[in-house]
Amino acid sequence: MRLARGWIETRTLVVAEARDIAWPHARQMLLLHPRFVNNGTGHVLSDETVYAVTSPTPAQARPADLLQLWQAHWSIENRLHWVREVVFGEDHATPMANAP
Repeated sequence: MRLARGWIETRTLVVAEARDIAWPHARQMLLLHPRFVNNGTGHVLSDETVYAVTSPTPAQARPADLLQLWQAHWSIENRLHWVREVVFGEDHATPMANAP
């Protein structure tokens, strides 16, 4: 749990070895449950569960390593989307009439 920017953030990460699933290089399965609560009001801002599979083995990436990689991925995604949406106005763009 951590306090940041006026909300309390808790993250639950569950990691299990991947066995008998359809992805040939999957070595671990992850369940991440981040929850954000407004520090002043107690109102739940976000409460979701997300899943992933990854190819590093448990010996190559411990749960703390996987969480750090997950957060780094979303940091990049958020910066990229901010540029696309705010700088280039992608959300306000109209689709091309004859786009495939």
